[in-house]
Amino acid sequence: MIKTILVDDEAYFRDKVRTKLGAYFVDSIEIVGEAESVETAVAIIEEQKPDLVFLDIHLTDGTSFDILDKIPNKDFDIIFITGFDEHAIKAIKVGALDYILKPIDDDEFKEAVEKAIENSKEETQIEKLIEVSSEY
Repeated sequence: MIKTILVDDEAYFRDKVRTKLGAYFVDSIEIVGEAESVETAVAIIEEQKPDLVFLDIHLTDGTSFDILDKIPNKDFDIIFITGFDEHAIKAIKVGALDYILKPIDDDEFKEAVEKAIENSKEETQIEKLIEVSSEY
């Protein structure tokens, strides 16, 4: 199960993402936290250690890039969901898995989450190989 956090200052869009995850990925994704601000998001990410974080760009007290600057160990996938296309290059530079524009297109959403699921499977396989090889 992939541990996920939703970060958006609009409850409506967090609800939309939660609904889509429940409809398409109920057996793969578990939402372990939600945040509407930079400070809350940083605290939840540090506490929950998610595998995947959905980020809106503009939040009540800053941007998602502020969140990423405050987290030293970013060992999670990032999917941006935002109404602003001008941040796509910066999102790629911070290692975003995908960048979805609002309003959320179902096919784009499913494709992005499927990438995260595949990424998670590959990381799990690599970790197992490392574990097995370190035993010898």
